[in-house]
Amino acid sequence: LRDRLSRTWAPPRGRKSDFAVVRFELDRDGMVVSSAIEQSSGNPALDQAALSTLTHAAPFEKLPATFSGDRIPVLFRFDYTILGNSTPTHPSVNH
Repeated sequence: LRDRLSRTWAPPRGRKSDFAVVRFELDRDGMVVSSAIEQSSGNPALDQAALSTLTHAAPFEKLPATFSGDRIPVLFRFDYTILGNSTPTHPSVNH
């Protein structure tokens, strides 16, 4: 999940490090069935980029057959970190 989101994450350019936390649910087939900003970055473009990343990265792997529920909730933190003249943009996951 993290690798797939990391490859798809394309935040808008900014001048300061920031992050947004997204809450979403995956169904048994790995499709995103709901998503919302849990903690806003304060930058609407960054928040929208985080939500758009989910759409572009889906579908994810199917849930294991041993998983008893129909959906799984996920909290995911999208980081935008500026270090010197470079801009690493690696999202991290919060469980």
